[in-house]
Formats: sequence, C-alpha cells, structure tokens
Amino acid sequence: MRPPLLDRRSSHQPRSTIATTIAFGLAASLGAAIATPLNGAPDEADPRSVEWVCAHAPERVSLLFDSLNLDRPALSKVKQAVLASDYPAACHALLQYYRTAPSAKWLRHPVVKESRKDDARADAILSDELEFYGERATVPRTAAGGLDWTYAGPRNDPEWNWSLNWMGYLGPLTAGYFKTGRRDYVERIDQDVRDWILANPRPSAATRAGGWRGLEVATRVGNWKSVFYGLQAVDEFSPAARILMLSSLVEHAQHLMLFHRRDANNWTVSEMNALGTVGCAWPEFRDAGGWRAYSQENIGRLAGELVYPDGAEAELTSGYHRIATETFDGYVDTFRRFGYPVADSIAVDIKRMWTYLAYTLRPDGTSPQNNDSDRSDIREKLTAAAMTYDRPDWSYIASNGREGNRPRIGPSVTFPWAGHAVMRNGWGADAHWAFFDAGPFGVAHQHRDKLHLSIDAFGRPLLVDTGRFTYSEGPQRDYFAGSAGHNVLLIDGAGQNKTPERAQRPMPGGDYGSTAELDFARGIFDAGFSGTKGRAVHTRTVVYIKDRFWIVADRVETDRSRTVEALWHFAPD
Repeated sequence: MRPPLLDRRSSHQPRSTIATTIAFGLAASLGAAIATPLNGAPDEADPRSVEWVCAHAPERVSLLFDSLNLDRPALSKVKQAVLASDYPAACHALLQYYRTAPSAKWLRHPVVKESRKDDARADAILSDELEFYGERATVPRTAAGGLDWTYAGPRNDPEWNWSLNWMGYLGPLTAGYFKTGRRDYVERIDQDVRDWILANPRPSAATRAGGWRGLEVATRVGNWKSVFYGLQAVDEFSPAARILMLSSLVEHAQHLMLFHRRDANNWTVSEMNALGTVGCAWPEFRDAGGWRAYSQENIGRLAGELVYPDGAEAELTSGYHRIATETFDGYVDTFRRFGYPVADSIAVDIKRMWTYLAYTLRPDGTSPQNNDSDRSDIREKLTAAAMTYDRPDWSYIASNGREGNRPRIGPSVTFPWAGHAVMRNGWGADAHWAFFDAGPFGVAHQHRDKLHLSIDAFGRPLLVDTGRFTYSEGPQRDYFAGSAGHNVLLIDGAGQNKTPERAQRPMPGGDYGSTAELDFARGIFDAGFSGTKGRAVHTRTVVYIKDRFWIVADRVETDRSRTVEALWHFAPD
C-alpha cells in the first residue's frame, strides 16, 4: 500500500527532479529548523517531522512500509495505521516501536545532560571542517544550503570524496554528544542525514562515483547503525531523519544485493558485512532473513578464498589485511550480538588473520607499509583482539613485552604462502626488525616490488617502503606503486613486470629458515622488466646475523649485457 501523493503531478516527474526538489526544500529550511528541537504539534511545514516526509517524500514512505514485515506482532499498531492509509500515524508507531524495542541494547545510550564542555573535533565538524587521509578542508555548501557531497578535498582526490560519503564523521559528533551533552552535535547529525538521503537518490545501476559506490554504501551502513540506535533516546535526532534513514537502509541493502562485487577482496567482505548488518540490526524488514543468509554464504566463501593457510589475506597489503580482518570480526560479532548463528570456521580464519598482524608488527606498533598500505598504529586494536580471542601472546607483542605472555614461536617468523619473512631479535621497542617480500603480486592494491626489504632498528625506521601515499593517477602514483619507489633492482632503468597474483603453493622449505645465530630467506623474480628484451632473472638472498646486521646478496642471470641499479630508500631522518 502506498500513501497518497499530495500533488499527483509530481509522481510523473523524473526521479532526479523529485529528489532535487525535495533536497532544495529541505536545505532551504535547515537553518531555521535545526536551531531548536521540535516542540508543539509537528506539521508538514517542519522538515524534521514525519508529516513533512509523508508530504514531500511519499515514495520513500511507500518504500519503507512496503519493505516491512507488518505481520510481526510487535508491529501491529504500524499495520493498523498502514491499512487505514494513515501514514503519519504509521511512522509515529514505527518510531515508538524502535524507541522501546529491546534490540541493540549495547548500542543504545541515555540522554546526556548538557554541560559547558566542548569537543574540539566535533566543533570543527560544525564548521564544516573535515579531514581524510591527512588532508583537512572546509566542505563547501550548495546553493540550496546543504553540503556539497561531490567535493573531493583540496587535492581533488576521489578518495577524499568517497570518505566524505562514508559519513564516518558522524562518529565523532556522536561521541562529542556523549561527552558533553551538547545538542548542536546531534542537530548536525540530524541535518546531514536528512540532507544526504534527499540529495543522493539511489542510482539504478552500479557506479563508482560518489556515495553509491559499493564500498561507501557498505561503510555508511555501519556508521548509520551506531547513530540510529545510539541516539534513540535523543529528541534532537528527529522523526524525519529516522524515517528517512530506515527507508534508505532498505535501498542500501537492495543495492548491495544487486551490485556487490563478485571477486574476492576486502571490498566484497565489506559489502557482505553491511548486508548482514542490515539483516541483523533491522529484522523487521521482510527480506532481512534472505540478506542474512546470502551474506553468510558469501562471507564463508570469501574467508576460504581470501585467507591463505598461514593467515595472510590474499591482497598481501597489510592495511587492507587489517580492514578485512576487522570486517570479518565485526560480521561475526554483529551476528552473535543480535542472536543469529554464524559458522565457526569463519572465527578460525579471523584468528589466523590476527596472528599474521601480530607477528608482522613493527617494534613501534605499526604494520608494514607493503603495497597500498598507510603507516598505521594497530596496538590498541591488537590488544582488544587479544582479549576477545584469549591470545596473551598478541598482547605481549603489542606491548613490547610489558603485558601478556611471551610467544612460544619467533621472534623471527616466515609466512610461506604470503612469501613474507619477518626477521627480528626480540619484542622490545628497540628491537631489530626486517620485512622481506618474496611473495606473489596480490589480488589487489599491488605494487611492483617483489624482493623489497624494509628494516627498523633501535626504535627507528632505516630502510622504508613507500606505502600508498595516493590513489590519484599520475606521476606520483606511478612512482609509489612502481619499482622505482622500492628497495629492489632496476634493469636497464626498467622496473618489474606484473607477477602472478596468487600463490599456488608455499615457499619451498629450503628458501627460508632460522637458527640461534641467523635467519635467512631467498626469493626469485623472473617475470621480466618493463620494455626490456631477453632474459633477466633476479634472485635475492637476505641473511640476518642476529643482533648485528643484515647481508643482502643479489644475483642477476641474463642473456646479454645489462645496466643494474640497486635502489635503497632510507628513512627521511
């Protein structure tokens, strides 16, 4: 059943026209409406009311109630109102149900008494100042008054724009409210939720632009879940925002079902995690059971395809390995908290993935910057995982030996499927540490860097990896993703060709090992060098004489004269 349209002519307008009209009407009212919470009887002139939504966004209201399982006993009042075509009453009944439902108790938070405290990060967001990937900028506003959701930051970086559309900054606003009780933080959340939904209609096909790229859809679901349940008791989170969010969550789930990626990487894991999240957190939707089942089938498949037997994630990029690990972990936690079963095999894979992160950890608590990784301190996350999975060895590694139990293996460890050898002389903050990459290309986020070596010692980085730096195509991206940005060889000035993406077997046992006096590992690059003719095979052997130094032996087998250049990138200091 669908609510009546106040203006029948609007139902024949193109979707984009309707959305633009709604967005303009919303933005034009934001300044006055956001200044004070609702009081008195709401009406169609108040964009924070369900009456306004029913009058100005009837298609959304129809979508919402068409998508609910109104035969659930707890929704009986909602059903009665829908059968009577009283959609404002149906909205109010539905919102009352969510306010008092026993679900998601761990996410719900009581009203906080307003204090005189401020939160600097939340205050910056009130001024439209946001920071992504280390770049801070003031997001411009459209002529209608809402945020420009197409803005790509000071460097016109698409990653900056995608991060904006994640709406992850709602988290600091929510935290700021819980810390200070300031209502304007919640009012800003309310404003931006309504603005985003009405300004960004769901496309009819897959897209890589703006807020409806699959990864943004997936990430936004998690951020909205925390907002929706965390602010249930707070009146400044308006009825209109709640109804609009519920209607948009249906669209998010439908979009993920139709257009999620089919290959195995962290992106697909995130999409399936989000689909399962909607199915668990909002079981009132008619298709929630199907979303849960479909997501779990795919999550199980992805775990099998993405996680090597040694625990490494097949992208072989520590940053995305961590993202995939946390996403798998979050998936299991969501299902269990909401009372739905999940396969035990998934949890086993997650523990192996955390083990990889623990035993590759640098002495300063950051992960290797291999492939498209950023320098990221994961000690807090690793310590939390150690508590969850009862792994005191992870706590020991994360704390440089101050907490937990000393690992029974290591400190030098090789992951033979990943082709990653970690050579170290202890777990302290000043320990020697090296990361040698003799593995495959990886299934995504690859750099042409086989046989790269990174070294830290005495509490500082010495030989470094470039990491991601940027995704924007151009000379900088070419450098950071190419061989020239790594500690490898150039042959006749040329970098490496692409190697196979996946390991078909682990490193041979004779290519790595460890004794009390030394560690060693050997790798071979035989895929050729870009634009060069003939044969050139590079074999690199790394030997760590414990507590003293590393020896690197490079051998090039070739069928003609070559210019061989060895690159060593030292830390800037």
